[in-house]
Amino acid sequence: MAYNPASEAKFLFELLDAEYDLSVVGFDVEETVSDTFVVNLTLAGKEKITFEDVKLQEGLLTVVGGVGAILNDESGRGNREGVSV
Repeated sequence: MAYNPASEAKFLFELLDAEYDLSVVGFDVEETVSDTFVVNLTLAGKEKITFEDVKLQEGLLTVVGGVGAILNDESGRGNREGVSV
């Protein structure tokens, strides 16, 4: 099968009440029946950010393409909101 970069998923993350330029470099998801799910993100940024700067901040994780098309809808775009702790 030929390589198709359009089929790769992109993961975007932003803090809704803070202005940091962040990139998702890794994550894992834990989900159980009848319970909340937990997403652990590994983020990179150009600025020095401490845990105190971001704890309890509301964030938005957007999955575009790839796995997002399978898990969400035909557009491949899915959003998950949550609070960092």
